[in-house]
Amino acid sequence: MVPLNTLFGFLQDNGKSLACTDEKIDLSHWVGRLIANVIAGFAEGELETIKERSADSRTKLRRVGRWHGGTVPLGYQKVRLDSGGFGLALDPQTAPIVQEIAARAERRESIRSIADRLNERGVSAPRGGLWTAQTVTRMLRSRWIIGEIEYNGRPVLGDDGLPVRRSLSEPLISPERWEAIQAVLDDRKRPKQRRNEPGLLLNVGVCGDCGDALYHTVMTKRDKGTEKERTYRYWRCSAKSKKKIRDGQPVCTTRYAISAGMLEQAVEEMFLAEIGDVERTEEVYVPAEGHGDEIAVIDRAISMARREYDSGAYEGDDDGYLDRLTTLRANRERLAAVPSLPARWVRQPTGETYREAWSRMDVRERRDLMIDAEIVVRARMVSPSVPEIGFHVDHARLRAAVPGFEPPTLVS
Repeated sequence: MVPLNTLFGFLQDNGKSLACTDEKIDLSHWVGRLIANVIAGFAEGELETIKERSADSRTKLRRVGRWHGGTVPLGYQKVRLDSGGFGLALDPQTAPIVQEIAARAERRESIRSIADRLNERGVSAPRGGLWTAQTVTRMLRSRWIIGEIEYNGRPVLGDDGLPVRRSLSEPLISPERWEAIQAVLDDRKRPKQRRNEPGLLLNVGVCGDCGDALYHTVMTKRDKGTEKERTYRYWRCSAKSKKKIRDGQPVCTTRYAISAGMLEQAVEEMFLAEIGDVERTEEVYVPAEGHGDEIAVIDRAISMARREYDSGAYEGDDDGYLDRLTTLRANRERLAAVPSLPARWVRQPTGETYREAWSRMDVRERRDLMIDAEIVVRARMVSPSVPEIGFHVDHARLRAAVPGFEPPTLVS
């Protein structure tokens, strides 16, 4: 009503009149202004009623798990329910895209690289256009990929205290995997400062003198005569650089940095000689067998109810809170009594050798490949020109993963 009266004041101050389609309203007289306010009041009340009905309808649809309209989430398709209205079911065309994105994020691939891969393949983003890191993150953060309904960023709970699932909607990924991805995304939010590129041997190389981690440095110098820039790369001991002391003595006594090009070339040759012809394995997620997923959902619902109650965010009374917990615990005990196997990761062969994988990978992927193979490189410079390099691979692990594997005999 305030904006309307502001308009009336503007018309009066500027000698204007209001043109009406149904009947003339004389705003120069108080009766005309009264009539206009009454009409506007009825219109405003009707608008509020429509908004309330619409909100109530959407709330009811959310509570029963039906689709209330809008953009269908990627990975799902809208289907008509036998009971009336619409629900969501997995879309065989787009569901694999979401599942691939989740798997890559779970393996800690960078969010930007995931978006770049999708754009290179011509996969459209949920609302069309190109994928961005923000688009991928927003999708991975959403609970709809585990089949749950959320409102204002929080899960919608049913009368049993459990998150409401969409009608007909199977989860694109399991709740456990979703939680694991949230931990990965949370870890990426922590500020990280790095002055140099991480390099091939980050989290692989350690100092041969003290065992502390090696780190990558890049230096640029100009030639005095030609003014051309030359770049020098080294691997240095972190304990030496930080001047760590133990029992009054320096932790590391090495005197020389290691040439990055020389060390990385030697490591590549050792890696390929040791396991280049071995079939590469990778961890594969095996879903829970039995009711493990349902029990995990109930555990999260119990934890959520307790947090709401303890923080004062719970809007019901104490009896309602206790009834919810009692129902949840009873359901958990019933499901826990049924034998089941938990979700787990197993290593499976990929059909690709380590040599084949190495040849197609960039530096970051090669580093991850060595970390996955649990490679450890110990290196130091005995003198300015004499390196000492030790290459360790867990042969026992490879024997368990690859039947018939025997380490090659290396010629020194």
